[in-house]
Amino acid sequence: MAFADADDPRLHDELRDLQSLIRDSSEQMRDVVRGYRTVSSTVELEGARSLLESSGVEVKIAGELPDLGAEKDTMIGWFIREAATNVVRHARASWVRCDLTPQAITITNDGAGDDMRPLSGLEAIRRRCALMGARLSVARGDRGEFAVSVRWDGADEGDGVDAVGAGNAQTSGEEC
Repeated sequence: MAFADADDPRLHDELRDLQSLIRDSSEQMRDVVRGYRTVSSTVELEGARSLLESSGVEVKIAGELPDLGAEKDTMIGWFIREAATNVVRHARASWVRCDLTPQAITITNDGAGDDMRPLSGLEAIRRRCALMGARLSVARGDRGEFAVSVRWDGADEGDGVDAVGAGNAQTSGEEC
């Protein structure tokens, strides 16, 4: 205010600098917010491992995440996040196995109870998958295993990992 009160010629330079600072700060904030919304399968896989291990769940990851392009990578990231969240919230798992192949990702745990309810988060992921030509399926084993898989690019059930053991699975590609 002192510049304005004194009709100081530096006022315009100060206002210009302030305006530039506000513009830069706003752009940086937008970058931060975009970063929060950006989901990566690699980051989510490591986040899931950390979340599950900190919850006392043993985690095994077999294979490597395939390079699927940005859009599918985001879809797989959301899938991994939802699957890990479901294990922590709904399962009594002692272990989780994540099997990665070029055609599929399957996340299996040993903590499925008898009181399975529809999982609305997985239903939302199923719809996203369908829009990209991928398919989400769930399977329950007779020893309390629960597996959720995403398959893409024309992969069929035999292209991924048999998540819960031959003959032990009850599979549904539609109900989540």
